[in-house]
Amino acid sequence: MRYFRFTWQVKMGPLTEEIGTETTPVIVAKTEEEARAILEKTFLNDEVPITQPEMKELTLAQCIEEEEEEIRSTIRYEYILQQHGANVTVRQFSDLNRELKGKTETYWEALKEANRVLRLIRLARKRLDLNKVTIAQLQDCMLKLNSATTSEEFDQIWDSLPKKSDG
Repeated sequence: MRYFRFTWQVKMGPLTEEIGTETTPVIVAKTEEEARAILEKTFLNDEVPITQPEMKELTLAQCIEEEEEEIRSTIRYEYILQQHGANVTVRQFSDLNRELKGKTETYWEALKEANRVLRLIRLARKRLDLNKVTIAQLQDCMLKLNSATTSEEFDQIWDSLPKKSDG
């Protein structure tokens, strides 16, 4: 299989002449023609006229690196929201994100935090009755569990949720 990405120029909005760039996710196909057919079927529509999309073939290593960067970006995003709240301005967020990219120790803290959340999710999948827990309850629980500072506090939060039956 081969890996392709398409890029094209678009107007940023109906009231502006500013031009931006749109990019597809990686398209996996056997040939360039198959990749173009997937592009036309999946991404192109009459609402957004696209002329001359530029095609770039990627290596698997490049695809992996892009996915890893997307994961790192998500980790930074979640860490900033957790540390600074949702009311951070776009400018502040951008500054914090840039700072987080450059500070190895702070990024390590963000990685540990992300890993802690993933461990909580695995624990929840194993032990909670997910047929009885709503998404809102689970999200609220994860936030509370993640911020619990003592094992007693953690246990109290955990015990409030429906568990899988042992039978």
